[in-house]
Amino acid sequence: GASAAANVSAEGILAKGGFWSKGSAKHDRGRCKPCRFVYSRTGCSNRAECSFCHLPHTDKSHNRIGMAKRDYCKSLAITLRDSCEGEPEAMAEIVRQASSKSSYLGLLLQESLAEM
Repeated sequence: GASAAANVSAEGILAKGGFWSKGSAKHDRGRCKPCRFVYSRTGCSNRAECSFCHLPHTDKSHNRIGMAKRDYCKSLAITLRDSCEGEPEAMAEIVRQASSKSSYLGLLLQESLAEM
C-alpha cells in the first residue's frame, strides 16, 4: 500500500544521504540496536552494511544530548527536508519512522514539516 511505498522512499532517501544501514530496517518498530560508531569522528566503517542502526537514538536518561548527536540529527533533518521538498506526505512518514527513538530529531523534523 501507500505506507510500503513511503517506506521504500524513506529508506532510499536515508540511504542516499548516508543515514541508512541494514540495522536501521527495524528502527520504526523499536527492534533495532544503535551503532556505537556512527556518531564518532570517523563514522561507522561498515556504512550501509552495518548490522546496527544508524538512525538517531537520543531518548536516554541523559539530560543533554552530546554535540556529535545533535549535529548528526541536524544534518539528517536538512537532508530529509531537502529530499522531500514539496512532498509533505512523504516527509510526514519519514518523520514518523526516523524520529521514533529520538524526540530531538522529531522536533527538528516537525519544524521542517511545518515549513512545507
